[in-house]
Amino acid sequence: MGAGLVLAGAAATATAQNVTLYGVVDSYVGAINSSGRTEKSLDSGGLQVSRFGLMGGEDLGGGTRAIFRLEGGFNTDNGTASVSGQMFGRQAWVGFANQDWGEFRIGKQNSVFFNMLGKIAAFYGGTFAAGLGTQSGYNFRNNNDISYSSPRWRGWRLETHYALSDSFRHSRAGQVWQAALEYQQGPYYFLAAHVDNTLPGASDELYDGTRNRQTAIGGSYDFDPVTVYLGYFRNRQSDGSIDKDLYSLSVAFDLTAADQLSLGWTYIDVKADDANTDPAKFGGASHANHYGIMYLHRLSKRTTLYAAGAWIDNGDGLRYAIGAAQAPSSDWRNRPLAGDATKGVQFGIRHVF
Repeated sequence: MGAGLVLAGAAATATAQNVTLYGVVDSYVGAINSSGRTEKSLDSGGLQVSRFGLMGGEDLGGGTRAIFRLEGGFNTDNGTASVSGQMFGRQAWVGFANQDWGEFRIGKQNSVFFNMLGKIAAFYGGTFAAGLGTQSGYNFRNNNDISYSSPRWRGWRLETHYALSDSFRHSRAGQVWQAALEYQQGPYYFLAAHVDNTLPGASDELYDGTRNRQTAIGGSYDFDPVTVYLGYFRNRQSDGSIDKDLYSLSVAFDLTAADQLSLGWTYIDVKADDANTDPAKFGGASHANHYGIMYLHRLSKRTTLYAAGAWIDNGDGLRYAIGAAQAPSSDWRNRPLAGDATKGVQFGIRHVF
């Protein structure tokens, strides 16, 4: 009888907490041509990364709620976890929310860029077409994160984060400070955000205090049915391995209530980017142009068909490759040779629940 009462109490608590199971299932087929080679494949996470999660809250009275979210990603092409070894590799946090004073969270959380960068370009941060979202190298999410976001006041909202170190030997290794100010009212949107990340190093022994600093400024204006987006992203690393600026212009056309066409251009000004350059051919300064097109057709509120294409014109020494919401699998991403162009197309379906 005692066990029954405990289970009944747990069930009542779960009901009161209003727990919701949600998710995204996103798959696509695509082809990428680089340096005379064409690779074709089926992959996961074109428009959005496939995921499942639990979210909920409990009313504590006085307008305050306890809230939580647990979220893990997966690959639809083979069923594996998108973050190996982590059950909830995307989000795992708990906190409080109040309509008057804002929201406080602790745990693994998405960064301000992950939450907001998609609002200053026409591609929602995903698909081959998203130059700003796929080529900036922005900070996605962080462990041990403490965040506060203010309520919106006359369109303005502030969000701040501070992530503690994972290291017992180096208290600053892995510390991340973030701040974002956004304005959203009527047809206007504006964002200014900054992330300062003290990189942890591959191990405690290899920690050297390298810092990565990223800044984004941008906005949009909805002319209805056309929305114009402007974005700027700066990425600098203290060890000299990254020094680049991205400038983005994109436009979304709402053709019908169910159809949207987006076009975009991203200019990448590079002084250093070790992951995307050939050191034997990179002369210390170059640039690339990323051109993208995306078409969405909403079959329903939950199911969307999408098609996207991209062409990257790499300058001398550059090897920028096509990305998506989740970067294409390394065995078919088909990174070009230095200075060569790369182009790709994808056709996919996204279902949310």
